[in-house]
Amino acid sequence: MQQRWAAYGGRSLFVLLSAVPIVAGVSYALLYSLGLTGVMAEGFTLAHWQEILGDAAFWRTLGFSLYVAAVSILIALGLSLALVLRSPQAFTKGELSFLI
Repeated sequence: MQQRWAAYGGRSLFVLLSAVPIVAGVSYALLYSLGLTGVMAEGFTLAHWQEILGDAAFWRTLGFSLYVAAVSILIALGLSLALVLRSPQAFTKGELSFLI
């Protein structure tokens, strides 16, 4: 029974230290972009969203970011598939299996 509580305590601590700050940060950023919080908050507005979504440079930048992400994933996928096809036994025993 004590191990069960230790597991819950460990999970709770993990959530408190990792998920809660991320959710808080994203929530604050959303509220800030809507004009509901921050030093210069003047009330609810969608002006910031309209300005950024109407800007062509934003869409070019977003497209470039997606391109870089896709190329990075394809390179990693290609290298990992080459490694698996080259020596599949390395994944069952040896140093590589230990690292994985």
